[in-house]
Amino acid sequence: MTAVACFWAASCAHDWDAVDPRLGDSTSTATAGAGATGGAGSGGNASGGMLGGGGSTGGNDCSGAGGSSACTASTCLGIDTDCRKRVCLGGACAFADEPPETACTGGVCDGAGSCVECLYDSHCPGSEQCDGVTCAAPSCFDNVKNGSETAVDCGGADCAPCANDETCLSDGDCISGDCQPTAPTMTCQPCTSCSSGYFCPQASGPQVCMPKKIAGDVCSSNAECQGSCADGVCCESPCEGSCRSCRAMDTGGENGSCLPIAVCLDPDDECFGDESCDGNGSCPSCNMPQPAPGGECPTVCNGGCTGPNNETCVISSFSGNAISCPEGFNCEVSCMGEGSCENATVTCPPNHLCTVSCAGKEACVDMTLNCGEGGPCHLECASGDDVCEDAEVNCGDEACTSNCNDAPTLNCNGSCDCLPC
Repeated sequence: MTAVACFWAASCAHDWDAVDPRLGDSTSTATAGAGATGGAGSGGNASGGMLGGGGSTGGNDCSGAGGSSACTASTCLGIDTDCRKRVCLGGACAFADEPPETACTGGVCDGAGSCVECLYDSHCPGSEQCDGVTCAAPSCFDNVKNGSETAVDCGGADCAPCANDETCLSDGDCISGDCQPTAPTMTCQPCTSCSSGYFCPQASGPQVCMPKKIAGDVCSSNAECQGSCADGVCCESPCEGSCRSCRAMDTGGENGSCLPIAVCLDPDDECFGDESCDGNGSCPSCNMPQPAPGGECPTVCNGGCTGPNNETCVISSFSGNAISCPEGFNCEVSCMGEGSCENATVTCPPNHLCTVSCAGKEACVDMTLNCGEGGPCHLECASGDDVCEDAEVNCGDEACTSNCNDAPTLNCNGSCDCLPC
């Protein structure tokens, strides 16, 4: 034990009332005579009387036994506790504190005379942590790094992810989703990729993974949205096609809903000249090709030419993978039979109608149809047998349609009437 406090000293020539009022009234000093309550002495002092023994020689002991310097802890004032005891040192009463971690009722001694619940985590039950005095369960809001946290109140299995530059052990510990080695430890760094349901902002900012936006929120890329980013807002669908928009100001509906653009508006300049959208998802003058002049039937039209002026060229067979319709003619490409137009590239004429018909197993698989500017374009796919699987249509500015069996890709490209499959 360590002595930490005397409540009277070896010399008893003191004002005892000042030292400890519990001693009551007494004579502060005496040069001769008897103790206040003890036997006579030849040069004793008043303190001898306080402890019951007469001074015999005027000595300095506080025991009351004249001439003796001995005292006993039990005669010293005060109360013993688990962590602080009365002691006699050199004839003087003192307190001595038990060493840290000495067991006491309710915990351990702190080395300063008090009994506390804990000094270290090892004194606490289970996963509880010691704050220096008491045990408590780890919390994500206690301003202490504890539990499974990788930094104060963040990271680990139970708390929210940490901000950039905080300590981490894995990507899941970081809001940014990116935990990188940065000597001497691992820290959260600006995001490069995010987990499902989050996106990494590409513009200036905190560069941490953010929850994906809902329909109607402003956006600049599909990555930001739970759905698609169209017309500058998160939308329920890509909203491709002519005279359609996800903006409320264009449709009169709600932001985030893909609807036909209202009549008399053409915000994306999809219609011809000064025309505007008709309110039904197309332009008034759409699907109105120029008449094909026709003439002598070109040799490429191996299915012959039809119409009063041979204006429609029919191509029913070809060699290689390239099919080019002649200019000045409407064009009908017939892909009938298994794999007949597989991997083919069909190029339609400008300004005139172009139709490609496919039937038979995988007849138009991986086919590319390039529509001409000013000419309506249509892909007709029979049902079943993967007829038009992975086919792609690159539209011009005129009407561009498909019956959508096997869901070919329609790239509208500003077509005046286009609705992707």
